[in-house]
Amino acid sequence: YEAQKQIVDDLYIKFARDHGFRLARGHTLEWYKVEGFWAHQLSCDDYVAALKERITRDVAAFKGKFQQFDVFNEIIETPGMLDKCNLWDTVLPDAFKWAHEADPNAQLCLNDLSLIEADNSPKLMKIIQDHLLPHGAPIHCIGIQAHFEHFGLNLTHQKEKLDLLATLGLDLYITEFSLFTTWAGPNGSPMSNLTELTAANATIELFNLWFSHPAVKGIFMWGFWDRNIWIPNAGVYRLDKTPKQAAVAIWDWLNEIKTSVDVPGALSTEQSNGWVEFRGYYGTYEYSYNSVNGELKQGVVRFGRSPRGKRQSLVGRPSLTKL
Repeated sequence: YEAQKQIVDDLYIKFARDHGFRLARGHTLEWYKVEGFWAHQLSCDDYVAALKERITRDVAAFKGKFQQFDVFNEIIETPGMLDKCNLWDTVLPDAFKWAHEADPNAQLCLNDLSLIEADNSPKLMKIIQDHLLPHGAPIHCIGIQAHFEHFGLNLTHQKEKLDLLATLGLDLYITEFSLFTTWAGPNGSPMSNLTELTAANATIELFNLWFSHPAVKGIFMWGFWDRNIWIPNAGVYRLDKTPKQAAVAIWDWLNEIKTSVDVPGALSTEQSNGWVEFRGYYGTYEYSYNSVNGELKQGVVRFGRSPRGKRQSLVGRPSLTKL
């Protein structure tokens, strides 16, 4: 353990800090499905004790370094010891409490698959509603795996499932995005032979959907470089580290996304009280409006994430807008 932790500290955490990167997520504190998982050989009592030790040790060790942890992963289809030992109403909520005690500032997520591209979302919601919330588990977010075959993309279905999950009032995160051609590649593994243009267009369509949903707070790619990704050729950077069209498209999307708002007469109505409300991206906006005497007013205003940054007034003029 100590040797592996040192690798994480030296090769990942130190690198991130030295280069101004934020390490957002710790994945995962428990995943029964993984081959050779230590819990496979333990009795129920030994499993509970070992899991508590592991969660307390690891969350405390990386306290302040990660902002989130996936406490459990893929328990819908692989419940493991939760089923075997009937721990749904004890260890499942307790695991979140142990993690919270080790780092009260970390967001704690339940991460699972087939939530928005298929129909596992009601199952996950039932787990949260029946086994976590009634026991006071400090769950803050849902991790949404997003490993997609390009042929089966259905953005309308995804929007419906995001809306459904959002009714729980928890933050939603796209935690494992990858895009490929088929699950049925060589040796039964997924593979990608999408053209660069097809992959780029589909990626931006998905990002637009997720980014525009008010409950989705972040998007994480499950690998981005073809030399180090679980699906051959599914990265957005080639083996020689040059960007594919998808990488260029993502960069452009991050730097050039725009919101346009046209509200004729809004500033002059009694109902508006001089305010225009709209939902848009954070960033810098150009504005123009006609004052009460008909004079054209133009300028630039910036909206940020802070409460103050979401509401801007034009000093000495009619108020412009708020988010």
